[in-house]
Amino acid sequence: MEKDNLFIERKGIISDFNFNKDVALVFDDMLGRSIPFYEEIQRMVIEMSLDFAEPGTNIYDLGCSTGTTLLNLN
Repeated sequence: MEKDNLFIERKGIISDFNFNKDVALVFDDMLGRSIPFYEEIQRMVIEMSLDFAEPGTNIYDLGCSTGTTLLNLN
């Protein structure tokens, strides 16, 4: 995971937030710093998912943004 330094420098003109490639690369770091217990929530979701997942079935991660949860379900 890359560290978020996108907004570390002072900007003269502040434009609207844009979810672009640069933001996508550091988005998990942004979430980890913005959402209390984000890593613990991820751990619990994965643990519960693995309790209910059956071999040979599909698992879908809707609204996953960067796919972090799905990638950790291995």
